[in-house]
Amino acid sequence: MAIFPPTQRLWWKEPIEKSEILWIGIALTWALIMFIMMPYWHFVGGQNLSNEAYRVVPEHYGKRVEAMAEKFKVREEKGIPVVHPPAGGDAYIIARTLEWWPIIE
Repeated sequence: MAIFPPTQRLWWKEPIEKSEILWIGIALTWALIMFIMMPYWHFVGGQNLSNEAYRVVPEHYGKRVEAMAEKFKVREEKGIPVVHPPAGGDAYIIARTLEWWPIIE
């Protein structure tokens, strides 16, 4: 039981205001535009490419990380090397239990 029941029992048969129809139309139009743009952005946009994958052997990746850490090491913090790779160069990092190795500066 409502505190203030509707004055008209068949409220869904009431006419809809023009401003409400306008906003529903705008929202529907924008939703359709975005729906159409999703595949367009995927194929033409040049981002979020799903066709690029690399197979990496964990042992080879570990060797790359260690080589980078030795080459660009500037200091150590609590036994973990801090590396400063050159701008625009590759930086490798390993996710270990409760830590990242090495620390990138």
